[in-house]
Amino acid sequence: MQVCFLILLSVFYHTHAADPEVSAEGVFVKIQGQSGGMTIGKTKNPDQDNNAVKIKFDAIQEKDSSGNVVGTSGNAKHSFNNFAQLDFTFSSLRDSEYENLTAKAINFTASISSVNAKMRVETFLFTEAGNITIDGESTVIEKGSVKFNIQLEGWTFCDNSGNCKKGEANEIGEYVDLTISIKGKSTPSRKTGNNKRTDGEEYALGGDASVALSKKISKDGGSPENMPGNYPAFETQGSKQLFVFRFPKFTNNVMYDPIIYSGVADTSSKAAYISSGFTPLFAALFGVFLTCKLVL
Repeated sequence: MQVCFLILLSVFYHTHAADPEVSAEGVFVKIQGQSGGMTIGKTKNPDQDNNAVKIKFDAIQEKDSSGNVVGTSGNAKHSFNNFAQLDFTFSSLRDSEYENLTAKAINFTASISSVNAKMRVETFLFTEAGNITIDGESTVIEKGSVKFNIQLEGWTFCDNSGNCKKGEANEIGEYVDLTISIKGKSTPSRKTGNNKRTDGEEYALGGDASVALSKKISKDGGSPENMPGNYPAFETQGSKQLFVFRFPKFTNNVMYDPIIYSGVADTSSKAAYISSGFTPLFAALFGVFLTCKLVL
């Protein structure tokens, strides 16, 4: 009986623990504390919005000059496909500005110990409309637009010191590829011409939602520069809708910042489930209760 009680308590704690949330201008952002992913929608609980945009950090891989993954063997991994193992710490919500536009902001940070790096994500939810410009590349900001600055700091690259090997040969890293799943109601479609709100790339996500992708990165505090090759790139892997961002080798840090435009709210197919009171927390607790009853 004591074991069952402890299990019930654990399920309640982990299911009930609130993920950080930011809201303004009718837009709600829910951040997953374990993996740093986020859901952006126009309902108080954005998970209820069928047109919500779901963002998940999918993979991070160090690659050589030919695009081959390096640093996969040995204890110091330089590539991995699971962000769930990273624990993110969060700042408090604050009033902020970005290029003189007012916003709500929150930071979250995770350590990637195998390469002595930190990943920082600063999320801005704009409360003022305007434009932001990076090295001549202009992007429209609407009230409720969500911008998240992704910064990698202190990454230790594979080099001639022998810290990464394949057989007897040293592996040399030239890039870090960050893969993010950005999923809306529909498969992303690239916007062109006057339909775009940015000089970079914009992809429609369905339900009037879209993502603006700058071609610019900032490396080691220098002037903005274009991503190498044809990046950012979009690809599908099964049911995943993935965007790949390539960062050239850096010494101290590199930063990149996508922007999400929210769509219209749609709760049509989920309202009955939510209003019934049969929440995921209740389902989990009920399942454990039945298991314990059968055992006893």
